[in-house]
Amino acid sequence: VPVLALLGELDAELSGAEVRRIADQVPGAEVRTVPGAARLPSLERPDLVAGAVRELLGRR
Repeated sequence: VPVLALLGELDAELSGAEVRRIADQVPGAEVRTVPGAARLPSLERPDLVAGAVRELLGRR
């Protein structure tokens, strides 16, 4: 199952280290930072999130 963990570049509540630690628990999981997004990357930068999902699914 493809797993993509997205972190908003400007998220003040969740650190990149925390997201990577969680993703490390899932074999093959990917972590990406969404530029210009804070807590809700899918609402703040839907263009970048959709592109990341399309790219992930295109490799499967």
